[in-house]
Amino acid sequence: MYDKLAYIYDNLINEDVDYDKMVNWLDIKIKEKNISANSLLEIGCGTGNVSIPLSKLGYNVTGMDISDEMLSVADEKSFAEGSSVRWMKGDVCNFANTEKYHAAVSCLDTINYILGEEDLDNAFKNIYNSLEKGGVFIFDINTKYRLKDVYGNHSFNYVSDDLCYIWNCFYDSENDISEFEIDFFVKAEGTNNYERFDEVHVQKAYEIEKIKYMLLNAGFDSVDAYDFLSETLPTSRSEKVGMVAFCN
Repeated sequence: MYDKLAYIYDNLINEDVDYDKMVNWLDIKIKEKNISANSLLEIGCGTGNVSIPLSKLGYNVTGMDISDEMLSVADEKSFAEGSSVRWMKGDVCNFANTEKYHAAVSCLDTINYILGEEDLDNAFKNIYNSLEKGGVFIFDINTKYRLKDVYGNHSFNYVSDDLCYIWNCFYDSENDISEFEIDFFVKAEGTNNYERFDEVHVQKAYEIEKIKYMLLNAGFDSVDAYDFLSETLPTSRSEKVGMVAFCN
């Protein structure tokens, strides 16, 4: 997963995601909980679209991802932009890091890719153990409403001069699992030929209250939930929810 996608990821995602708004919201929420926060871990950092801007705000950022290809693109971008992010390969479900951070963030539904509750429990405990006292963990998740009702068993497509994809969604109601089968067609540089490659992505739909319970069980002292990038409470039709977990 993400092996070939890494090199076209930014072209796809930048049209749909307001990274400036996301980074600003994260910065506000971190400072609400810990005004002196400096060190920060991003889990599932991808190509660095959040880590690099956060480093420019003054945070000492470590970006962690499971994909070598994503980290390679992130490293190239940070070098070109003169940022000092430290990149690290790792899996949040089984990493043990002796370094402590004031804050941890995880963006764009990374948590939904953790399919088993035991793995998610391990991930939350690992994150809790990586935080300093007074640390904060901020992340977002796709809601069950989005995965089941918005994506459901529908198909989507995207077409541009250099890239197109066909995205087929399949929802397993018994296990609350969404599977995305995506066929990409990417124009080869300097030609009129297109290369095809396929990706399969799988996400788990978690209830918000279940996530809160698991965070508290992992050791966090309080958990707040917001409609994504807002100050309002989530509703039954919220498609994405931002969560802020704090440890005293």
